[in-house]
Amino acid sequence: VLKNVECPTLIIQGRNDSIHPLVQAKKLAAGIPGSELLVLERANHLPVPGHPTFDVFIQALRGFLDA
Repeated sequence: VLKNVECPTLIIQGRNDSIHPLVQAKKLAAGIPGSELLVLERANHLPVPGHPTFDVFIQALRGFLDA
C-alpha cells in the first residue's frame, strides 16, 4: 500500500519515541516513494514547545509546507 502514496510525505520521528519505535518510521520512509524522514533527538511522541528540537520541528514543517 505504501508504494501507492503519491503525495509529498514528511515523516517526523523522535529517536527514542516510546509509542512508535524509530524502525516503524524508517519502514514508512522506505515504503513511500520520495518521502522525507526527519529524526529528532527526543523521546516525546509529540513535539513540545521549549524542547531543544521544537524549533527544528517547526522549521522542517514550514519548509515542507512551503515546498
